[in-house]
Amino acid sequence: MAPLEPWEKVLVDAETFPETDHGEIPCIECHGGVQDSDKEVAHTDLITRPSDGPGSICADCHEKQTDLQSVSLHANQQGYWTVLEARGASREDPAMQEMFGNHCVGCHTSCGDCHVSQPKSVGGGLLDGHNFTDNPPMSKTCTACHGSRIGSEFLGKHEGLKPDVHFRQERMTCIDCHTGNELHGDFDDPLPAHRYDPPEEPVCTNCHLSLGDDNMYHEAHGESLSCQVCHSLSYTSCDSCHVAISDKTGNPFFETSDNYLTF
Repeated sequence: MAPLEPWEKVLVDAETFPETDHGEIPCIECHGGVQDSDKEVAHTDLITRPSDGPGSICADCHEKQTDLQSVSLHANQQGYWTVLEARGASREDPAMQEMFGNHCVGCHTSCGDCHVSQPKSVGGGLLDGHNFTDNPPMSKTCTACHGSRIGSEFLGKHEGLKPDVHFRQERMTCIDCHTGNELHGDFDDPLPAHRYDPPEEPVCTNCHLSLGDDNMYHEAHGESLSCQVCHSLSYTSCDSCHVAISDKTGNPFFETSDNYLTF
């Protein structure tokens, strides 16, 4: 993702934005400031990121979504604390709080980080002249943060590995599977402690309803393994479980010595 020029980050499309629903709202309703022709006066007490924090201006119209911020892992970063506390850290420790503020907080996202601008962790900047989008562009929002592993694997940017079949065959993007409810934190269960805590969603069977009853691998593993254990990047999958048993000790041992990129 190429960085935006400074002027591109703040340029408002004067032709298209005023015609949108958000374009009908006066600038100072969201950004504060003062209605004045003098630039310095107009920018008095300017709010550059009005969607940040629990007092987000978005709540005036989008109450349901903003009410969910406290349970959205994108916003509350509970997943970080869950992992840190599992390793013995305490969120009451001033040193941990300082560390968290210096590093982890930079990945916090607000409504605007997906729907009108790039995430601030990658420099921010308006996506499309301040026009809001229901469907955030994957390459400028999702993979801007989730790019080094997830995005690179999905898009096939690792040497010798093909793009994911969902992208290669159907040009699917993240939000084709990860719905707004999931991203906003709209769970029926209690507050999730981390990304693996809520029920697994999305699941392959949401689209692939038939697993093929005549497939012996599906029959053997359908209830015990996730689909991606086998249908993901090629790696030593079968040998990870199916090992030989020692005649001398009765213990399992691995017969393979190398990993191989085959299925």
